[in-house]
Formats: sequence, structure tokens, C-alpha cells
Amino acid sequence: MSYPPPPPDRTHLQYQPVPPPQPHQGPGVLPPAGGPERPGPATLAVLAVWALAALMAYFTVDLVLTSMDQRHFFDEYGYVEMLFLGDFPQVGVVMITYAVFLVCAVATAPGLAKGRAGARIFGIVWTSVAIPVFVTYTVLNYQALALFPPLPGEPDLRISIFGWGAARLALALLIFVLMLTPGVRAWTPTRPAAALVVMVPHAQQPYGQQPYPSQPHPPQPPYGR
Repeated sequence: MSYPPPPPDRTHLQYQPVPPPQPHQGPGVLPPAGGPERPGPATLAVLAVWALAALMAYFTVDLVLTSMDQRHFFDEYGYVEMLFLGDFPQVGVVMITYAVFLVCAVATAPGLAKGRAGARIFGIVWTSVAIPVFVTYTVLNYQALALFPPLPGEPDLRISIFGWGAARLALALLIFVLMLTPGVRAWTPTRPAAALVVMVPHAQQPYGQQPYPSQPHPPQPPYGR
């Protein structure tokens, strides 16, 4: 006569504590973008964007004030018409360009500081446009002033134009490069795509039809036989 085997030894099993429940954030709510500590490249990118925004605001206000002071030289034209006189780039075109880049920089900086991927992508787009525009404006203005050399004792305006042009170009290049660095990309992660959930309905029995009876299991022989 044989006996059933003894039950398995479960003394080696240890108690696994149950993790505390996580706070419910609601369906479709993702954790906030970015990390708890902003990396150095991301902080530098935010500061560079604000610096370029301040530079664009300064240029825009300076062009408005300068054009208003010179308005008495063009009495036969209206103010708006006067802004678009001369060869490209006219004062009005440059003013509008600086104002547009000012709005782009102001719209990019807060989102970039919060770790938004959209702000980083938008920054890449408008700085890639600003870089060739700044180069074109600097070269054309320098060539235009080269036709009128300064008089003895007067400052050379070409130096200031080249210096301001180099400053805005350097900031735009710095922002564009920083947006592509791993530190800024890690600070502004893209949102994962939402999973597609497909609901498959269970098969239902027709009304009035009894379900099929389950087959009984065959009896098990007792131990030892």
C-alpha cells in the first residue's frame, strides 16, 4: 500500500509586501513633461530664447522711434507708405520681421521652460528661418552703408550694424543647436501614441435556449490502487 506524496515545502517562500496604491490621475492623463530638475542645456536654451526676444523687442522699438523721427523728411508720403520706400529690405519689412520673431520667441520660452516638446519643435522651425534672414539683412545693410563712407570724425555705422547682426545671428544659431542636443530632447519628451483598445463582444445564447451542459469529469482512482 502506497501513500500520497507529502505536500510541497513552502517554507522557502517569503512574504512579498503589496506596493501602496498609486494616486489615480484619470483616464488619458500622462505625467507632466520634463523632469524634476532642468538640465543645463535646457536652461541655457530658455535663457537664449529670452535674450533673443529682448533683442528683437529692442530692434522693433528702435525702428519705430527712428522712423517717427525721420517722418518730417517724407511729408508727401504717409507713415505706412514711408516705411516701405526704397530697396529691399525696407524699414517696414525689417520691422515686421523683428516683430514676428519676437512673438515666436515669447511663445517658445515658457513652453520650453516647462518641458513641452511642441515648444522645442516650434523653436527649431522658426530659428531655421531666422538664421538665413538675419544673415541676409546684415549683408544687405552692410553693403548699403559701404556706399556712404563716414565723414572724418563720425562713427562708422557699419561696425555697429555688423555687431548687432552678429549678436542676433549667434543667438539664433545657439538656440537652433541647443534644441537638437540630447539634454534638451530629454527635457522635452514627445508624448507616446495612445493605445488602440478594441472591444470584442462575447457570444450570447439565443433567447429561450438552454446552455449546453458541461461534461462531468471522470472519477479519479484512489491512491494506492
